[in-house]
Amino acid sequence: MRLEGELYPLALASPSGALAGLGLGFDYDKTLRLNVVASDPNGGGASVTVPGKQSHYSIGARYRLVFGATETSPSVTLGVGYGKRLFSTPIPQMATDTERNAVRRDTPETSYTIIDPGLMFRLPVTRMVQFTLGGRGLVVTDAGPIVKSTSYGRAKVYGGEATAAVDIVFGSHVALRFSGEFVQIGYKFLGGTNTLANSLDGDPMHQDVGGLADRSIGGSATLAVLY
Repeated sequence: MRLEGELYPLALASPSGALAGLGLGFDYDKTLRLNVVASDPNGGGASVTVPGKQSHYSIGARYRLVFGATETSPSVTLGVGYGKRLFSTPIPQMATDTERNAVRRDTPETSYTIIDPGLMFRLPVTRMVQFTLGGRGLVVTDAGPIVKSTSYGRAKVYGGEATAAVDIVFGSHVALRFSGEFVQIGYKFLGGTNTLANSLDGDPMHQDVGGLADRSIGGSATLAVLY
C-alpha cells in the first residue's frame, strides 16, 4: 500500500511568484503481508518461515523550477526529507534458540533513520506524454538493531534510490502511469568480538561477513482521473 503527494499552497496565491515553487512532499508505504524464510544455521536442511513487518515514510521540503509557461515546459524539483524505513520479525515469539538464531542471521531487523536529498526531472514530450526521472541519496544516520552488538555490529551504511516513470494521457480526464523504482542500502561491517559479522564460523576473532546489500526493486501501473 502506497500514498504519496506534493503540495504547493503558495502557488494558489501567486502562481508566478518566486515562492510558488516552494512546497511539501511526502510518501508512505506499508507491506500488508510478508513472509520471510531463514535456513537452519546447523546445516540440517530445515528452514524457518516467519511473518515480517515492513514500512517506510518520508516527509520534507520541495522547490520546483519550471522552465517555460506551456504545457510541455520541463521542470526540476529539488528536495530534502526526513524518514524511516522499518523491517522487523517476531524473534522473541519463536519456540527455540535455533529458530531465533536462524532468523536473526538471515533476516536481521533494521530501523533506518534517513535524510534524503533528491532531484526529480520532468520532461513532457507532448501534452499527452511525459517522462520523469529522479533520484535520492539516502544518508543513514542510524540503521537500528542490525548494527548493534547483538546482531552484525558496527558498520558504514550508505544508500540511494532511483525512479523512472512515463505518463500517458487519454482524452481529457484519464491517464496511465508506468513507473519503476530501485533502492539499495549497503553495509561495510567494521567487525567486533561476538557479533554475527565475526562469529558465524564459531571463531569470534575472525570476520566472516564483510558487508551486505539491502535491495528493493519494484514497479507499478497507476490509473489517474484528471479534474
